[in-house]
Parts: sequence; C-alpha cells; structure tokens
Amino acid sequence: MKVEKQTSNLQATSLILSTFASDSPFTSASLFFVVIITPFTVQIPTACSFLISAMFCKKIEFCQHFKDELPLSFEHNQKMLATVKTEPVDTTSSASSELPDFLEFIDKTLVNMFKSILKNESLSVPDQLSCLDTLSKKFPYAVNKKYRAWRFGYVTDKVPPFISNESRGVKNAVRHLYATCNDLGNIGSQLLDLRPAFKDQTQLNDYLKMECIIPKEELIDSKNIVKGRKRGRSKNEGNNQDRNGENNGGENKPTVAKVAFISSSSADNVKEIELTLATKNKPGSKIGDKTWKLKMEVVESKLRKEFVALITGDNDYGDNGTALSFVGLTSYEHKTYKVAADFMLDLPANCPLSSKCTMPIGEYNLKASKGDVFLDASHKSQWRLLIWKNNTMAHTDFVLVGKIPPDLIRSVPVAIELVSARIID
Repeated sequence: MKVEKQTSNLQATSLILSTFASDSPFTSASLFFVVIITPFTVQIPTACSFLISAMFCKKIEFCQHFKDELPLSFEHNQKMLATVKTEPVDTTSSASSELPDFLEFIDKTLVNMFKSILKNESLSVPDQLSCLDTLSKKFPYAVNKKYRAWRFGYVTDKVPPFISNESRGVKNAVRHLYATCNDLGNIGSQLLDLRPAFKDQTQLNDYLKMECIIPKEELIDSKNIVKGRKRGRSKNEGNNQDRNGENNGGENKPTVAKVAFISSSSADNVKEIELTLATKNKPGSKIGDKTWKLKMEVVESKLRKEFVALITGDNDYGDNGTALSFVGLTSYEHKTYKVAADFMLDLPANCPLSSKCTMPIGEYNLKASKGDVFLDASHKSQWRLLIWKNNTMAHTDFVLVGKIPPDLIRSVPVAIELVSARIID
C-alpha cells in the first residue's frame, strides 16, 4: 500500500514537473490542470510545495508570455513610473508655450528671433527674459509696453531693489503690493501714489520708465531752485514748520516740479508715422486676424508736438505723470459718418493739454479731403483723432495734423483698433 502511494506521488510529481518544464507556452489550460488535478493525485501539503516551486521557476516565462496581453494603459504606466525614477527634473522650461498677441505688430525678423529665444530649451526662464529684454529695445513704444506687461507674469523675484534704502513702512507697503497684485498696470498706478513717500525717487522713476509706466523723460528735480529761493516767501514759510507743526530744522525739503514734457524724438523732425490697424469682431473681443498698415505724413500744425506725443505714447499727460496714447483705442463703425476711423481719448482732470484746448465753434467750414487726419481738441475732457474718408466739409474746430494716401483709405464695417504707431522718418 505504501509502495503504491509513493508510486502515485512520483507519477504526479513527474506529471507536474513535465508540465512546467516543457517548452510549450504556459497557457491558462496548463495552469488549470496543475491547480485542479494536483490535489486529487497527491497530498495537499505536497501539492502546495510542488505548486510554489514550479510557479517560482516558471515566473520569467509567465511574465514573458502574458506581456503582449497586458492592457496598454498598464504598460504605459510602467514606463511613466520608470521615467519618473530615472529622469532628472527639468529646470529649463520655456517662459511660455503660447506666443503673445503683440508679436503680430512687429517686424517678422524680430518675431523669428523672439520665437527662437522662447524655443531654446537650453536657456532658463531668467536667461530667456534677459535675451527678450535686449530684443524689445527694437519694439515700438506701444508694443514694448505690452511686452513689459506680458513678461511680468514670468518674473519670480518681482519686488524691485529700489526699496532697499526706504523706510520700513514703504518697504512693507511695496512688498504687500507685489504679493497681492499680479497686474503691472495696477502696480504702477499704486507706486505712483506711493512715490511722494520715497526718500529717493530716482531708482523708482527709473523702474517706472523701464516698465513703460511713465515716459522716458518725465520729471525735473528742482531742489536747487527751492534752496536758492529768497524772495516772495509768505509769512507761514518763515517758521520752518511742517504740516504737523514739527520743526524741520530750517531745512527746505526738496520738491519735484512737473514741467511740460519734451519728447525724446523732436516733433519738428518727425515727418512720417506708420499706423497699424486691426479689425475687431465685437467690442471686448481679441484682436482680429485682419491687420493693415497706413503710412501717414505729419503736416505742420499748431498741435504738431502734442499729436506726435499722443500718437507715440511718449508723454506725461496722464494722472501722476503717466502716458496717454491713442494707441490701444477702438473706433466703432459709423455707417453714415464721414470718417473711416474716430478714436476718442479721455483726458484726466488737470491735464496739461487743457491749456491747448480751443473754444468750440460749431460750424463746418473746413474743407477736408479723403485721407486727411484731424485732431479735435475742442473739449477739455476728451480729444479725438479722426481719419477722413470723403471729400467733404469738416468741423471748423478740427486741426489737420496728417495726411494718408487716399487709395489706402477704405471703409471697414466692423470696429477698428489702433494697434501701434511707429516713427519711420
């Protein structure tokens, strides 16, 4: 009886081992045979021992056989895990995967250079921005202003160093401003409000000019004039007391005098300006795909200097010395009107341009031709830039500031945005 049992075990063992040792693929049927039949032919402990040993020996073949039957997602996840473990972290990501809109309005050569810098994976983000800053010096003022606002979103250390020598209160205010606001325009506006509290405004003004928040030439320090003033003092000035009644030691605090802006590009030398226009499908939508350029001859007029300053944005006519510009404004469709475009610029209170305003006459005695460019300065709260499309009479208050070839003027049945203006001669 014992001999028969041992013989049976040996036969079963031989059968199991032959199954696992064979060169045939290890299929589901083979596994079924081993798992189901073995317990009936040998003792349970012996069967378990056989199964564990055989499965361990057959592990490599099992995995190899079923590799092609694994779901694709499972195999993909294995590769992802292996990649995460072996590949280092990428620290040279590009500043942006999407190109900004303002590239549509600069020279194609500059656009290609801009793209190549962004796609250069060997450059870190700070290095990319440094290269782009150098390239942006070739941009028109209006485009450069949009570029500075775009790049601000990729700057990591946003708090500028101009606060290093300021008081604790100014430092905390500026740091809080940069920590809570991500819009460069809003930050610039609030920095202008904080400017009187700065001990040294030179570095702040340089920063504001660099970010195109104020024009290149904006303020003149008149401390020497204040110190040298001896005549015309009022009685209240002689007591050397400030607003809080505290003695300031007899020291006259330097003040900053706002003067009429003189453009870095002399208006008298500007002969031709290139305007870039773009269609807009509806108010508030993004700039459309259709753009075109108009070359405008600048003519002699009493508002020549103001017109050049407003069309280029190189001025200090806005609040706290900020720049005003017709660039960025939208002209909406005028089906029965005489103009191809009418850009309306709102002026702030106490604007330096107020002294240039003329009294409205209300007559139409000015002969106008197609392509004439007029500046309407008859209102203190709003100035208008008009491009004429018919050979008709115009408002007597209008001032002729430029001429565009008539064959370039066309009526567009949609809103038009003045995208950029560039001095070409």
